[in-house]
Amino acid sequence: RLDDVMLQQLAQAGGDIDATTEMAELTLLQQEVAEVAESQSERVTILLAAGASPNSLTPDGQPSLHLFCATCVGAGAHGSAQSEIVASLLAAQADPTFTGPGGTALHVMAVSMLAEG
Repeated sequence: RLDDVMLQQLAQAGGDIDATTEMAELTLLQQEVAEVAESQSERVTILLAAGASPNSLTPDGQPSLHLFCATCVGAGAHGSAQSEIVASLLAAQADPTFTGPGGTALHVMAVSMLAEG
């Protein structure tokens, strides 16, 4: 896993911030929000400041906001760090009205919460 300094250096050097990996088929931003237990709002902020698109879709059609909402609920992660990440994604123009496979981000979160019981 890249540390924050290396991440900033690679982004400043012109690395493709929205490139996907062969193994995960996710962008760095998507990987960061999918690992909600380890996600740090600072890392998400670095990626967004470097130009990462919050609206790039995962192979199954989810943008980062949807992925993060579903993952937060699934991991039982609710707190200020998670709120900061949602705020950062929205500030970077993540589309909360995008309707993907599970509906909007709000629908995804609600369905995930209901599934947990």
